[in-house]
Amino acid sequence: MKLRTITALAITAAAAAIPALRSGGGQPPNVLLITVDTLRADHVHCYGQSMPTSPNIDALAARGVLFERAIAASGYTGPAHSSIMTGRYPRRNSNGFSNGLLALDGVETLAEAFRQAGYDTAAFVSNGVLAARSGLNHGFAVYDDELPDPEPNRAVSERVAPQTLERALAWLARPRTQPFFLWVHFQDPHGPYTPPPPYRDRFRVPAAGGEPELRVLDDDSGQGGIPRYQFVEGARRASDYRSRYSGEIAFMDQSVGPLLAAVDQQGPAVVALTADHGESFGENGFYFAHGQSAAPDLSHVPLIISAPGLRSGHRPEPVSHVDIMPTLLELAGRPQPADVDGIPLGPVLRTGAGMPARAVFCDIGYEVGTYGPDEFLLAAVPEPKSWTLELFYEEGRADRSLAVAGHGDLTATQAFRWSGGPTWSARDPDPQLATRLASYLAGTSAVGSPVALSPADRERLRLLGYGSP
Repeated sequence: MKLRTITALAITAAAAAIPALRSGGGQPPNVLLITVDTLRADHVHCYGQSMPTSPNIDALAARGVLFERAIAASGYTGPAHSSIMTGRYPRRNSNGFSNGLLALDGVETLAEAFRQAGYDTAAFVSNGVLAARSGLNHGFAVYDDELPDPEPNRAVSERVAPQTLERALAWLARPRTQPFFLWVHFQDPHGPYTPPPPYRDRFRVPAAGGEPELRVLDDDSGQGGIPRYQFVEGARRASDYRSRYSGEIAFMDQSVGPLLAAVDQQGPAVVALTADHGESFGENGFYFAHGQSAAPDLSHVPLIISAPGLRSGHRPEPVSHVDIMPTLLELAGRPQPADVDGIPLGPVLRTGAGMPARAVFCDIGYEVGTYGPDEFLLAAVPEPKSWTLELFYEEGRADRSLAVAGHGDLTATQAFRWSGGPTWSARDPDPQLATRLASYLAGTSAVGSPVALSPADRERLRLLGYGSP
């Protein structure tokens, strides 16, 4: 069983013990980045979910800017977070599309930029893919990746939101004279969807007419049925799992409120909240799974930014994970990083101007989603002509060999038009999107060195579905 309890008294006491940080004399703002694992935008209340799944995220959106069409850089946790932390798409990061097998190196991270600027830096993560060996720890004075409890249904360790919150509040309570950059990652609502009472039964998604029972698969792919690790006794319909998923979101959201309150006590702050990727609930025949596509059910994520001097509101233009690094640095008054794929959003938000004409990308290696202001293009990239993916283990080391050749013609391109969130309809391809996709693919870079993995690490990755030794 997951350890799902922590006393409200302990959280309240920790938050109350945090000293106020003086903000006079030109004190730079503190910066908080919250990332949530496996959170679809359309299941967040302020993004259109009818059920009140996210009151604390909603409160952040009410005071900040909500980006209606934020696109994840990848459908995998590791590559998505690498793009968030470097401002570069997966094809230009040293770990490519690896989820825990290659280390991020050779590029400045957001934490390194803030630490060089005199910020105190700390991270509290809840997914083993984000452990220090991933390279995402670069620049953090404190990197807390302790995962104390096994998930239900598989021997994979995690840390649920209240435990991560407790660690973050304890760190915030320390006396300091520097501004801080704090990253908090909440694993919920990643499957299996087992929220504790009362969240387990808080929401009931109505079953669609004639909704069939799903078979339980012998694997975790989610193709055509319930992934083995996701199965919950007595739950056989998609609506059952959507209900539990909504409860997971609400359970996670209860930790967002105290975290925001604790940061607010310490003076002006820049806050960003996003998710690494979404989750499929039957789209394209996949259930309760991610990583298999770059379509909106997996790429459309929340992104909310709040900062001193920014007017609240909604923005309809497509934005990306790669915009987060330059945006947070600019909002904190720091110089812009060199050679990044993203843009700082602060100048646009402060002036109310339109975004520059561009496309943003969700990239899982063999499929790329190219998202423009009004429509998007899905393209299958033929592996023999672009990416040859080979995963192998040798003496405790994992390597992913990425042989980059000419890109040639794309295959199986599909064009769609947005029509209110992730609902979409087919149309003819936009030549401009195809041109921008070709330019994006031409920017592919080599990946870095493999990570040394212990037998236990290899087994955890296998259980997560990232290759078999």
